[in-house]
This record gives sequence, structure tokens and C-alpha cells, in this order.
Amino acid sequence: MTDINLLPPDQQRALLAQLLRQKAAAPSFALSPGQQDLWLWHKIAAQTRRIEFNVLFAWTIRSTWEAALLQQAFQTLVDRHATFRTTYGEANNQPFQRVHRQQKVHFVVTDAQSWPADQLQQAVGDLAHQPFDLEQGPLLRVQLFTRGTTDPVLLLALHHLAIDMWSLSILLDELGIVYTTLKHGIAPSLPPLARQFTDFVGWQTDLLHSPAGQRLEEYWREQMTGAIPVALPTDRPRPQQPAFGGACHGFVLEEALTQGLKDLARRLRTTLYAVLLAAFEVLLYRYSRQEDLSVITMTVGRKGADWSGVIGYFTNAVPLRVNLRGNPPFTTLLEQVHQRLMAALEHQLYPALSELAHLRPKAQTGQPQLTDIFFVFQKSHRFGMERVSSDREAASPIGVPAAGDTGAQVTLGELVLESFPLAWRADHRYILELMMVEAGGSISGVFQYATELFDPQTVERMAQHLTVLLRGVLDQPDTPIAHLPLMTAAEQPKPPRKLPAQLRNRLEKALHDKENP
Repeated sequence: MTDINLLPPDQQRALLAQLLRQKAAAPSFALSPGQQDLWLWHKIAAQTRRIEFNVLFAWTIRSTWEAALLQQAFQTLVDRHATFRTTYGEANNQPFQRVHRQQKVHFVVTDAQSWPADQLQQAVGDLAHQPFDLEQGPLLRVQLFTRGTTDPVLLLALHHLAIDMWSLSILLDELGIVYTTLKHGIAPSLPPLARQFTDFVGWQTDLLHSPAGQRLEEYWREQMTGAIPVALPTDRPRPQQPAFGGACHGFVLEEALTQGLKDLARRLRTTLYAVLLAAFEVLLYRYSRQEDLSVITMTVGRKGADWSGVIGYFTNAVPLRVNLRGNPPFTTLLEQVHQRLMAALEHQLYPALSELAHLRPKAQTGQPQLTDIFFVFQKSHRFGMERVSSDREAASPIGVPAAGDTGAQVTLGELVLESFPLAWRADHRYILELMMVEAGGSISGVFQYATELFDPQTVERMAQHLTVLLRGVLDQPDTPIAHLPLMTAAEQPKPPRKLPAQLRNRLEKALHDKENP
């Protein structure tokens, strides 16, 4: 090792500066299995430019507001949660995350007072879908569009590597608390965090290498051995290499149907989630006539130690496999779905999708995959979301316009926010994805689909068929699944018209004469 005292003064200063930089370098950590999956998709997205992982929150501020206090509140949250001070990289083909000690919040105020509505919507949409630089950061961007005496628009954009939907609710809850206390001149005081997301990564790694982790692996292997992909009919053959082009179709279930389904779930001692998932699986069964179905869904991934207040990407995708042999009543299928959901939650800490890769290592491109179809139901009550009847600029709670849908409002302390219409730029990792959100008494849904496989009219009919099916489930939940209604009134076969008496007599006479020459 070189003696620093033997170096010239300029080299001593350079070496000292290098040593100080190394000492101050941010510590690096491995990625969780869920983050590793997102990282691989991020690399694919960089090549295709068709997939993004932006978590977006665009809302009009309907209460009084102060830009400086909003910026201070977001800075407080960046200081509090390490995931907002994290960047990502790769060394020797292994991804890592680096947590920085300090990070100035990305908070930009734009004067949009003179902009027409369409220009504002375009600007908000462009900034919302702007790609993130994972190596340089930041992975949280806040943009405030002021409009003079008109209510401003607040845009939050985050990369999915840093946050899941449970974490978004934590962020919003704490934003309301911090902003409100600052507004009253009080220093914000949140309960201290004993853990950060990187602590979870280490904890999960230890778990997966323990006997408990082996039991989790054995459960998922037993569940998925012999599983086959859903052979869903498509409008076009599946290409050898996916283009990842996507589109979406939004729809809404009216309040009466939503309330009826919630009452049905309570009466049968299950959840609305299970009812909607079971109905979706019946829809897939009716389309494919396949009795062994597997659908991917999401779990919160926070079972075990108390991670409830920690922000990060905990979400874990798991396969749910059901058996529909024998044309069971819907209530029987629902019981099976409920049991599978409860078991999946019990075993949710294992990266089950990696087990699918081991079970079907020779799955060919251009052929159906076990991970083709996805379902998720979001619990909007975590956001305190309510419907609003507004003709201003409110958007659907799920972000996709749908006939009959309305906007949503959320109250965060003394911040009152109303959903702002944000252009949905669809892509796809699954060939078909159904996302549903219950807010303010009705359910908003969106089908996201691969445009290389499905036409828009096909997916629109899917949404209509699902709605008809859910009404049938509500009316007669004990009906065998093959007999539940599916077709809309317009698709129902029309009864034959009654022939006029004179024409009927002539036809009967002609037939009689033919049979009796």
C-alpha cells in the first residue's frame, strides 16, 4: 500500500477525496424476488419501449393549498422512507439497490394559468408517462400545475420498483398528516420507523432459505404441478415474439349490482374479491371450455413481521388454480376460490411465479403460458375514496373512462383531492388483465389486453358478458356454472316470427299436397 506521505500534495488531495467519496458511498442491497422480476421486465421495456412501470396519482386540489407546504411535506416523506432515496443498478449481471442518505424531493411547480384544458391534460399525461432513470433517480416525481384562481392539479409519478398499492396508501395517509400539521404551524410527528424495505429484503431472504421457506416452496409445487395454461380463444394467432402493444376497456357495475354482490359475499361468508374472481374464472371457462384454470393475482406480501408502515414493493404475484370439473354450482366454485385465496395468503411470501418457470421450463414462445391471465381487486377504502357527481374534469377512480362512471374524491387531512382525467397508455405483460376497484358504492373495472391478439369489440363483449354473468350469479348463485347467463339482450336468439294465417294455410296445403300426391 502506498504511503500517502510519500505522494505529492496534489495526489494526496486527490487520494483523500477518493477515500472520502468511498466512505460516503451509499450502501448497496440485493433486490427482493418481486423487484428482480420487475427489473427483468424493465430491461425488456428498455428494448421495446412498450412497457412502463409508472404508478400514477393525478388529482385536482379542491381545498386550500400552499405549494411551499406541499413541497416540505413531500420532503419529510422522502427523508422518512428510504425507498424514495433509492437508485438501482447492475454489476456482474446482478441487480442491486443503493440507498442514499439524502435526496432532495423532485417537486416542480408549473404555471398553467393560460393553458386550455386539452393542453393541461396533454402536459399532465406526458409527464406522468415519462420514463424513470433508475440509476440516477429520483423514483418519485411531484408536479404541481397552478391555474390562477382555478384549482391546481397535483401529479405524483413513482416507479413500481419503489412502491406498491398498499405503500401508496401509506404515502397518501402520511401526506395528509404531515401537510395538515405543517399548515397549522406544528412540526410533523410520525411514529418512528424501526425498519425499512431493505430490512424486509434481508428478512425474506433468510426466510426462503429456512425450513419454513422450503415448506412454502413445497406448497406451491404441489399446487401447480400438472397445471396447464388457459387456452383462451383469440382473434389472431399468438406471434412468436410479443410486441407488447396493449389497449384497455373500462366499464362500471352499477350500485345496485355492487351492493347485491357485497351482500352475497357476506351471506356466504366470503369476500367480494372471491366473488369477482370466481365470476371471472367462470367467464374464462365459458370461453375456453377448460376445466383446469390458473389465474395470476396479487397478494400484499406483508405477512410475518410488522411491515405495515413500511413503503416498498412488497407485492407478490401468485397463481390461483381451480378445478371446474362436473359443472359445479357457482356457490361450490366460490367456496373453492375462497379456500384457495386463504391458502395463497398463508403462503404469499414465496415467489411462486419462479416455481412456475421450473415446472414448465420448455414452454415455447407463441404458445399459451401459465402467466397469461391476471386478476386484481383493489380495496379503495384504504384511500378513503368516495364517488363524486361532477361535470368538471373528474375521472374514473380506476383511471380509465367508462360509460356511466363518475369521478372520485379523497380527503387527506385538510387536503381534498378529486380525480383528474389522465390518459391511460396501455401496454401488456399478460395477454389479458382484469383490474377492479370498489369506490363509493359501485365497482369500476378495466380490461387491459394484448392488441396483437384481441380486437376492441371482443374485449368490450367480455366486459358485457361478465356483467351479465354477475347479475345471474346474484339472481341464482346456486346455478351450475355452465348454465349461468352470459349473452346480452342484443345477442339473445330472437323467437321466430309468427306467420300470417293466410301464408301459413298455403304452406300447410303445399306440404299436404306434396305428401299426398
